[in-house]
Amino acid sequence: MGNYIKIGFAFMTFSISVIASEQLDLSLKKAVKMAIERNERSQIARHELRQAQLNYKQVRSNIFPTITAELTTQKSSQKPSLFSVITGEDPATNKLFDNYTQGGTINIVQPVYTFGRFTGALEAAKFQREIAKTNQKVTISNIKAIVSQQYFNALFYKQLYDISKNSYQNTLDNRKALQKRISFGRISQDQNLKMKADIFSRKPALIESQRQYEYALSQLKNFLKLDENIKINLEESLKNLVEVEKVEEPYNLSNLAFSSLLKNQFALYKSLETITSSDYYPTLSLFGSYGKTFYAEEFMGDSFLNQDTTAVGLKLSWSFSTGGEEIYAHSKAKIQTTIKQLEYEKGTRELDRNLKDLFYQMDKLIEKKQSLSEAVNVASQSYNASLRSFSNGSITQTQLNDRELLFTNNKIAYAKNLLEILLIKNQIKTYSTIK
Repeated sequence: MGNYIKIGFAFMTFSISVIASEQLDLSLKKAVKMAIERNERSQIARHELRQAQLNYKQVRSNIFPTITAELTTQKSSQKPSLFSVITGEDPATNKLFDNYTQGGTINIVQPVYTFGRFTGALEAAKFQREIAKTNQKVTISNIKAIVSQQYFNALFYKQLYDISKNSYQNTLDNRKALQKRISFGRISQDQNLKMKADIFSRKPALIESQRQYEYALSQLKNFLKLDENIKINLEESLKNLVEVEKVEEPYNLSNLAFSSLLKNQFALYKSLETITSSDYYPTLSLFGSYGKTFYAEEFMGDSFLNQDTTAVGLKLSWSFSTGGEEIYAHSKAKIQTTIKQLEYEKGTRELDRNLKDLFYQMDKLIEKKQSLSEAVNVASQSYNASLRSFSNGSITQTQLNDRELLFTNNKIAYAKNLLEILLIKNQIKTYSTIK
């Protein structure tokens, strides 16, 4: 029995270790797909769209007649009783007469004309549905933007971590060069200390870049709802994504989701204003009803009188608050419509300006990218040449450290430039979401 327990425990330990060491190869496309499928915001937007569609159908259903049915049963007493005439008794006797009444009524009401109240409500429901559709696209676009930014950040800190490791390795190579220089003669204590200081200064930067890289991965895992024990392997690089991620210019503001969202919100409040103005007017309806009533002396007994009642006609119903509620509601709706119009004008103007600024920044960053790429190549050649020169004593320890630091800083600046290009492209794609 003990052996079986040991085997089971070993199997469980092995299974846990396999799960803990699970690796996920993640590309940007795969990360975006996972985020859309798993994020609650996209699910909420989908349900809100479904809710708006049902609301539109609900409002549209008011064009059909309303049917109400009633069944009643009651006991009543009359004194003097009119029914005594039927029974042949003198009504002057003030006899108390009890009877039971049972029956039912069916009513049909069909609105004929609402003075714009129904059409306004239908228009408002239609714009609510359009807003929900656009909002779903905007929500998905925002989710794409967030996960893309997290993916780009993770790639950047991965590259920064690699640069820090290379920089630390460079200091170790410099130390080897220093050892070779010893064979040519004595070196000063000052140069030896500089070398040690240079090595020790690289280690904190290496640790910090590793911390930032692991934190970026943690943020990405959390957004994608991944287990923290899963190891993520980022399949792409910043440089490759800069070349792959394309954005198009020019754009048409009327086709953009953010502009459409503001426009439909303005139209919605315009419809609500129409509804409040219609509250000044009555509602004309066509109605019809049919009822049947049975009178009996005992509950559920034989009836002594049956009545059929049929009615048809037109009804004009109107209500108005003497305190001016309708007037205030209409005035508030007009103000809200004006606010939404101003928000639409302001929003579209800022959207146009932001997109133009982003395209300008991207062009300058791409131009800067070429310069930084050349700077990295030249700094690399300069450092390698300095490393050879340092071995035979042509340059000092300080000069060698400066060349290596310039090389490392140029690589970091180049990586930052790539990240900025991707982030701006990401913003452009978000703003440029088609409605």
